[in-house]
Amino acid sequence: MKHMIKFWSLLGIASAFVTTTAFPQMNVISIDENGNGFFNGAAIPGGLIAADPSGGVAGPVLLYNIPGAPLTIGDVLLNETAAGTTNLSDVVRIWTNNQVIFYSDRETGAGGDADLADISGLPAQLLANRVTIFETGVEGNNGAVYTPLIGQPGSDNNPLGQGPQYQIISDVPEPGSALLASLGGGLLLLLRWRRQRR
Repeated sequence: MKHMIKFWSLLGIASAFVTTTAFPQMNVISIDENGNGFFNGAAIPGGLIAADPSGGVAGPVLLYNIPGAPLTIGDVLLNETAAGTTNLSDVVRIWTNNQVIFYSDRETGAGGDADLADISGLPAQLLANRVTIFETGVEGNNGAVYTPLIGQPGSDNNPLGQGPQYQIISDVPEPGSALLASLGGGLLLLLRWRRQRR
């Protein structure tokens, strides 16, 4: 009986090992419009380059180089809904050699506080292979999560269906507002704790 239990235990462990090695984990790519990027938690900073390699805009663009399997070329369009209207606010272009270009609409009145992706604005021409997604969150702190299907922009065409997941942060919150929100939350927790002690 002990030998059977040992056999089934070893078989279960071996099956779990084979399953986890046969089905690779999903890659998570996180990028924002200020050059902060991560690939499975490891930093992949983006930077401004003088000329757009895809020809989308005339000026400089924010570019990320994504490691891993070749990605399908195309545009991911981010729409935002404000005051009942839908506007194109950002374009994430997956280009050759796993280059990802982040374009963002120019905010009026941003002045010197423009994010890196805002500098040249949106591309004049979109690529034929494109998909549209909607941003979630409040203005000033919103973005989208996108997991492409095989053949869609950014897909690594993995036949097992374990393609990458993109976490696209459209509006990076201002440090001052994030700090104020943290302090306000801390103050509420302190008040709640004091009430519970009474």
